[in-house]
Amino acid sequence: MAVTLLSNRRQLCIPPDPGVVLLDPPLGGLPWYNAGGCPNPIACWQPKAADGWNPANIAASYVNRVNPGTYDAFAGVAPAWAAATGWTGNGLTTFLRTGLVPQSGHSLLVRFNSGTNAGYAVGVMRTAGGNTWLGLQPARLAASVSYISRASQIIVAPQLLGGTLLVTGTDCFRNGVDEGNIAAGGAAGNTRELYLLCLNLDGVAVNFYAGIVTAIAEWAVEVAAYAAALHARLIAVGL
Repeated sequence: MAVTLLSNRRQLCIPPDPGVVLLDPPLGGLPWYNAGGCPNPIACWQPKAADGWNPANIAASYVNRVNPGTYDAFAGVAPAWAAATGWTGNGLTTFLRTGLVPQSGHSLLVRFNSGTNAGYAVGVMRTAGGNTWLGLQPARLAASVSYISRASQIIVAPQLLGGTLLVTGTDCFRNGVDEGNIAAGGAAGNTRELYLLCLNLDGVAVNFYAGIVTAIAEWAVEVAAYAAALHARLIAVGL
């Protein structure tokens, strides 16, 4: 079996078959994560059908859009899923693993809506051997957004129940607008993988997110210069 991708009149087959069908070319011929000339991320998980990407089932929604078969997500406890909406976390038990281990200087973006609790939409934290972390918490204490990167955190009011959050190593963006800087530093050499719909705290899933996630991406470089373009493209393609 194979996955069939139809894009710009080309057909590609990539085994194994996760059930993804790419029906149409993305807006402007490039995926949303290349908006404004932004480089390719390491991984993009897009459970909502949009921008030419159409997961046919929940297994297909886990596929890394940038490089299928590498860093595909897999269930810790599977969230609800629908192609028209994306993943819905229950805030209690649901989360996904990725196998992707973030490092200092990486950028992380999440697009979400309908948030109802203080969980992490995406994140990882290692405390043993020196703190290092990367994550986005849209509604910390029902009052603020928490951005974490390296070994630092900034908290900015108000909370955000739906929109785009991006942390780019040292810069933090809400809906494409710069909200401040995170201090550089922290322990090098993170060894913990990124979890989706919760925080991975030293290998344990905690702080589960209740809400809908439509797209998550991680870059190996800082993408602050593209924050506004990425947010605008996400809106334009219906994510």
